Amino acid sequence: MNNTFDIKRFRKYFVYDLINAKNNCGLTLLLLGAMPVFLFFFYELFSLIGAGRFTPVGLGAKIPSLVTAFTIAALYFPAKHYGLITDKKAGSSWVLLPASKLEKWVSILLMTCVVVPVVLVAEVAVWEGLLGLIFKDTYGAMTISGIAGGLNPVWDEFKIGDGVSVFMSWPSAMYLGWCLTILVFTLGSVCFKRGKIGKTFLALFLLSLALSVVMAAAVRIFGGANFEMNLDLNMSDEAIVRWVRAFQYIMYVLEFGLVIFFIYHRIKTIKH
Repeated sequence: MNNTFDIKRFRKYFVYDLINAKNNCGLTLLLLGAMPVFLFFFYELFSLIGAGRFTPVGLGAKIPSLVTAFTIAALYFPAKHYGLITDKKAGSSWVLLPASKLEKWVSILLMTCVVVPVVLVAEVAVWEGLLGLIFKDTYGAMTISGIAGGLNPVWDEFKIGDGVSVFMSWPSAMYLGWCLTILVFTLGSVCFKRGKIGKTFLALFLLSLALSVVMAAAVRIFGGANFEMNLDLNMSDEAIVRWVRAFQYIMYVLEFGLVIFFIYHRIKTIKH
């Protein structure tokens, strides 16, 4: 059973995972999704105390609050929900659950990259919609419309020809970046027994440092050997776009592939 996938058994395990996630992190995610309400309350409270009147909530306050909410979710959810896997008692119970390693791995990917962001985005949309409807003059439009208004012109600068963009769309880039973050901290949560978030940050720092040293050494070695790359400097704009986009996709495939592989390897080899 360790390497098989049965859809009925997976459905039962996934429902169990959902219920368990609600019990472990439901309240925290609910509070994080309600961040616009907390922001609006304290913003207007301090505005009333300081200026003696209510003032419109600016985009400069909305964006940091939502970034904070989603960042906390990416760090907190894996440690709280899947961090118990490294505990001897809870981890042993998890290992003995009637589901294959593959099914548990798929459930982790769906929970972290689909369920959590969908729940948070839905909560934020509901609360911002209500605030904008009830307090139209002070809360104003939803944050996503403000972000789109700011990022769309920037992304348009990277378009050539018939509207072909050098980079993928900004919503895709934001979503993939968030997914990679929560998956990295999921890997740290199932690997480290204590100090999961802090040790994951430390591991990322050391990895970045090592990669920087390797890249610097490679540049120095090749530069010292008078290494010359035979680049076609007369490449068309379309060819440059193809190369840039190919590099983006390759990097995403490598990063996601390595992280989810190590998560699966950890699930497959964990023992108590």
